[in-house]
Amino acid sequence: MGYIHYWRGLGTPTDKEWVEIITKVQQAYEKLPKHRPGEICGLPLKLNGCSRFEEPMFSSQKIWFNGCNGGKRILDREYGCWKSTGDDLGCETFAVERNNFTGFNFCKTNRRPYDFMVCICLIVLKSVLKNKIAVSSDGKEYDWDPAIEWCFNQLDIDLPFEQIVQTEEEIESETEQHEEEEEDEDKEEEKEYEPFQIMYDDLTPEAQKALCELWETTEDCENWACMPLATIERSI
Repeated sequence: MGYIHYWRGLGTPTDKEWVEIITKVQQAYEKLPKHRPGEICGLPLKLNGCSRFEEPMFSSQKIWFNGCNGGKRILDREYGCWKSTGDDLGCETFAVERNNFTGFNFCKTNRRPYDFMVCICLIVLKSVLKNKIAVSSDGKEYDWDPAIEWCFNQLDIDLPFEQIVQTEEEIESETEQHEEEEEDEDKEEEKEYEPFQIMYDDLTPEAQKALCELWETTEDCENWACMPLATIERSI
């Protein structure tokens, strides 16, 4: 199965939230060390845009990157994709799209160097979105500690492991609670904006007579028994 991180989007990020996310993720990318903390002579910590982009993407719409060895990037014009020369240090692409955020997602990194940046991104997402995202992982607290400490020192994000990574049971419970809250909001909106209909029979006899005289008609000539005279809607 490999080594995997999982997350579930429980709400679409607002404009303000996404700007904050991208700003911090971009800062993290610019400050990334050459190797994972504690690995002075380890494998290089470098990113690319996988086969879709030449460079990692941190934009108004998406976060998109994979690991690499820093080799030369070549555009395969026949297939329209980017390829790296030499040994590849990537695995699955880490992809978060703002307009397709809700639902279940995962990224298998197999503990390759770019896993450090994946953890950073998930920490940033959790720090900004809070209950709009639920994160779980195959990693233990000691696996996450380097990224947690780095985020505290470099991005001023102070989140302990237990506030970032949740168990499957906690995520399931949080998802159910979120869905119930959305259903309650939908019901409240339906109740709030339910149109009000005025029927002919709602009028007083005097008002019915005045209406018929004004429109030069009679009740028998109209279908007022089943059709409303007017529908009133309120928007707030």
